[in-house]
Amino acid sequence: MLKRYLVLLSFAAAVAHGQSRVDLLRRASNYYNDQGSFDVKGVTTAKAPGTSWQFTYDFETEAAQPRFIPVGLRRNSMQAVMSTSNLRTTRVVADATDPRPDRRIFIRPFVSLEKLANRLLDAQRIGVETVTYQGRNYQCEIVDATYDTSPDFKPNSATFHRKIYIDPETLWVLKITEPEPYVGEWTLTVTSLTFDQPPSEGLIQSLDRFQNPRTTRPEWKGREAPDIALNDLSGNRVRLAELRGHAVLLDFWGSYCAPCKRATALSEQLAAAYRDAGLIVWGVTQDTVDDARLWLNFNHLTLPALLDRDGAAYRAFEVEGVPVAILIDGQGKVVKYWEGEEAKSDVQTAVEQVLQRRK
Repeated sequence: MLKRYLVLLSFAAAVAHGQSRVDLLRRASNYYNDQGSFDVKGVTTAKAPGTSWQFTYDFETEAAQPRFIPVGLRRNSMQAVMSTSNLRTTRVVADATDPRPDRRIFIRPFVSLEKLANRLLDAQRIGVETVTYQGRNYQCEIVDATYDTSPDFKPNSATFHRKIYIDPETLWVLKITEPEPYVGEWTLTVTSLTFDQPPSEGLIQSLDRFQNPRTTRPEWKGREAPDIALNDLSGNRVRLAELRGHAVLLDFWGSYCAPCKRATALSEQLAAAYRDAGLIVWGVTQDTVDDARLWLNFNHLTLPALLDRDGAAYRAFEVEGVPVAILIDGQGKVVKYWEGEEAKSDVQTAVEQVLQRRK
């Protein structure tokens, strides 16, 4: 009985210990979210494996509450912009002679500090480390945090670990390490923290670009549409050139893209409204067959999809991000090219004009 009691006590202590680290992350997240604004700058480094070279770049995360943001750009909660710059590769072993690495690397923006506890599954204290910030030493707890990174349509399918170095007294996050397949691990170290200052012009301009992006690419108007050939979800080959004589709307989407649900829903509405008039609508995605089906079913969409796993269609149409919609007339010429969430009235008018010319 005593042994069982001790086991239960040990288990309860372990649970409480884990919960305290979850609580620490929540308190740190709330700390940043309660500020009027914050601006975090720092450097990120990683050693190229098997070489004498190191990758380094600068990062910045700037965030502000709605009251600091111009009325037309405000949202209901704190808005943050993360950026990276000044990537450089330097030799860290002076007398080494190995060549400079030429592989492309994935640069990670700094984590959203006001969202440290979002989708947090677990957090464990794995040590303490002294972190020097602006000449002062801080005894930071090292917290191994586990996050659920699963998309909504595919629950419990992916997790992600990062080590977060938090000073328990100030609740400042002064360092983070994150895994990366090529370099093994990035280390992000904070060099500057600023709170409750008016947001920079750069933040305002970035929010404006995000919320009012370029919506059309006029240089594509009149171009011959590339002759892409892709498989649908059932493995049937679809060739764009074989659709000549029909107006075609291509809807580029990705399961990772939040606005794509709304953009693809619009494309589906147009497909239903103008099918009898001769409009053909295809979605184009780089997702797998299974993920494409799951995403469409989760969002109650029935728009047929073409798979572009190697990105050939994305490259041919110069698609750099999604959603994108491209309207092609019966002669195979691009009529209009929209980036981002296009206005329904704009797309509808363009489709009706193309269909009218077919008569």
